Amino acid sequence: MNSKIIFSLLAFVSPLIIFSGCKKKETILGNQYVAAPANFSVIGDGNGVQLKAYNVVKALGILFPFPMYHADPAHPMKVDFQTLYQFYQAKFSAEVSWTLTLTSKKTHAVKAFHGLGTFIDSTNTKWDGGSDNDYFFGYPLDKDTAEVKLTFVGSDIVITDIIQLSNQKNYHQQTINGVYHYLIDDFDGGNTLCAFSAFYPDLADVGGGNTGSNAYYPIKNQGNYSYRMYGKDLNSNTYLGSCNTPTLNDIPGGTFTVTDPNDLYINLYIYGFGRANSNVSVIAYENDANPGQALAPGTAFNQLINDKYIYYIPITWTGWKLVSFRYNGFIVPNTGGRLGNNTRNPDRLCGLALEMDSYPIQGYEVEALIDMVVVTENGFFQK
Repeated sequence: MNSKIIFSLLAFVSPLIIFSGCKKKETILGNQYVAAPANFSVIGDGNGVQLKAYNVVKALGILFPFPMYHADPAHPMKVDFQTLYQFYQAKFSAEVSWTLTLTSKKTHAVKAFHGLGTFIDSTNTKWDGGSDNDYFFGYPLDKDTAEVKLTFVGSDIVITDIIQLSNQKNYHQQTINGVYHYLIDDFDGGNTLCAFSAFYPDLADVGGGNTGSNAYYPIKNQGNYSYRMYGKDLNSNTYLGSCNTPTLNDIPGGTFTVTDPNDLYINLYIYGFGRANSNVSVIAYENDANPGQALAPGTAFNQLINDKYIYYIPITWTGWKLVSFRYNGFIVPNTGGRLGNNTRNPDRLCGLALEMDSYPIQGYEVEALIDMVVVTENGFFQK
């Protein structure tokens, strides 16, 4: 997913402003973009180094002054995004529109910074390991590399380098941009407390090939694995199979504090294969029997006295897509609903399930992949 900025001189560019009597001429593209002049250059530091990167300890804000040197792939700079973030440094001979792009060739993740000025530094290129597309940088255990590319509008100058990534950006129990994140499962061991179970197929669909895997590796958008669910609804009851957090009461009490169902969000990445009527249903379980109590993880959950809600996600796309919805979007299912207080209480959410369906039309062969299931408070998932 590459973003492109296309300039049309006929339709979008303001008339060129030419200052007579000036030795230096500058091309202004609209109000935001300035092209590099003919004598434009990136200023080195005296040792010929034009681009540097620095690691900073997140918790302490301490700078490690070990710069990244251009064209030294044998000794790339290393960064662990569990504990560090990076910023980049360079100076330019004139004000210019610039783009700094980071690309992982292993995971397809891309992060781009854009700006207008005579330099880049910690104020405009701070990178915490997040990406701009539907893929994530890094692996939990394996190494990843990212290409760094600095380019300029109106110039052929391109500065590139390589950095080595160890580990990934952490989202579990993290507040990012004012939004609290609680990871349910990334299928790479990010939260073993709530890891989804093996796939439970509809045994009545004999011959449908219904299957699932919580360690599917050929296609994923984060880490090494995703969750695959596949099958054919031969008995035409819409249901193919499902998985759930281990006991349905695995999210510790007190994890979520918001009481307005509009302030809690369910977020998950879903990969569509273009199979008609493929649908992933998210099912939420609430602990109404013991409201306000922080029950120990794994405490027995009684489905006969607690509320259950469902949210249908028709997969009408191909490839990865982030799906986010408010807790208020859950509806009462046809079975197992209205057994608690019959009120959506986000602070009582204690477990989740994922279901594969042929819906709204039954009887179809359906398929989907799921990755990065995260519950957030006070906002959608912050990449």
